[in-house]
Amino acid sequence: MKSISVIIPVHNSERYLRECLDSISLQALPDMEFLCIEDSSTDQTREIIKEYKAKDGRFRMIIDPDSSYGHKINRGIEEASGKYIGIVESDDKVDQDMFATLFRYAEDNKADYVKSDFKPFVTERKRDIHLQLHIVNTPSFYKTILDISADPLFIVNVDIAIWTGIYNKSFLQRNQIRLTESPGASYQDTGFFFFTSLYAQRAYFLDEAFYWYRTDNAASSTKDLNKAFAIIEEFKQIREQLPEELNQVAKVLSALAVRKYIAYEWNLSRLEGELQEAFLEEIREELMRDWNDSNLDMSLLPADLKTFYDLVVADEKEALLNYNERNRKEKTRSQEIATILKSNKDVVLFGAGNVGRYFILLAKTLQFPHILALCDNNSKLWNTEIEGYSVISPAEAVARYSKADFVVAAFKHTDEMSDQLAGFGVPSNRVSICNAYANIYYILDYIKS
Repeated sequence: MKSISVIIPVHNSERYLRECLDSISLQALPDMEFLCIEDSSTDQTREIIKEYKAKDGRFRMIIDPDSSYGHKINRGIEEASGKYIGIVESDDKVDQDMFATLFRYAEDNKADYVKSDFKPFVTERKRDIHLQLHIVNTPSFYKTILDISADPLFIVNVDIAIWTGIYNKSFLQRNQIRLTESPGASYQDTGFFFFTSLYAQRAYFLDEAFYWYRTDNAASSTKDLNKAFAIIEEFKQIREQLPEELNQVAKVLSALAVRKYIAYEWNLSRLEGELQEAFLEEIREELMRDWNDSNLDMSLLPADLKTFYDLVVADEKEALLNYNERNRKEKTRSQEIATILKSNKDVVLFGAGNVGRYFILLAKTLQFPHILALCDNNSKLWNTEIEGYSVISPAEAVARYSKADFVVAAFKHTDEMSDQLAGFGVPSNRVSICNAYANIYYILDYIKS
């Protein structure tokens, strides 16, 4: 038996394929195999795989005539001889120690699966610019065995990214977990994520990041507006595949409703005009049914999605305008932050809470800009150190760095904080706002552009 079978679904992937396969070939864990599931690419994809297969016996090419992403992964699982299954998408890449590390933790903990943090990235002027995202939203969930099957609501705390980990093949087979095989490549990982989470009695999460997730591939299925309605079909499939005994479990239905709500909102936010209105009309009745059947626990929803709730309930043009205006402001602020990050200017960070720490992480990871100082209105923080910066008062920060740009970093009261800086004489054109974690993908897109 092999240790890990890594499945790489490929189709017209020549642009990034060599970088992907190079990173996979560097894996040092013994007895691995790499299964490239190829269909009918019209570029050099097949020739590139043959090249790697010729020089590294761990590579296999499996010709699969079905173009479905889900079918490719399922075919890979069937063909795999590894104890564990990994998935790497052909425009992404992995760190050299990824699979050896995941394998060690999986074996030591007899895990159904092990998943880790990941690095969304873009390539700008031959430099990979990346950040690190958490696979779970609470630090205490890391490095401990979690029985998600005993509390399905835990599913709302996990990122959907299925490619950051490895899965015990016997666990997948025992629970008959497969991807849906609808045509195309959109959202077919949603059901796989949901059922691997739902059935896991020994899930394990690592706060280390090994997987590089490319966000600047224009050919990615997540950017294809022609598949805007595919997510609806995916959730129908999940509901149909739920065993009868689980179809009546309130926590299971609530977890599914929350994941659906988050996915639908993300999809709606990227649509415009008539397509957006048509999608909203399509999902409104379904979401209202979830609420009316008490499947959706509003307390489990992210606070920043309230405008989406208002939009679905209101069924009014004004609600849609308000929703789009919120998204426009988020994109504008993301662009402002990206501009600051790219500028290499000296900045003063105003806000020493979670958002301020988030901005420090962005700046440290991207290696720009230079943060001169960290200030906060909480006098109890003055003269303490946070993330390597000594916290001072806003008045002292302005006095010391009167010509610097300021970044206001906070969830709330950003307008008041900006007004405070204006009162100290800092002009508005030198003040930017960072008020949420969710800007991260927009920020990378704007850095790339």
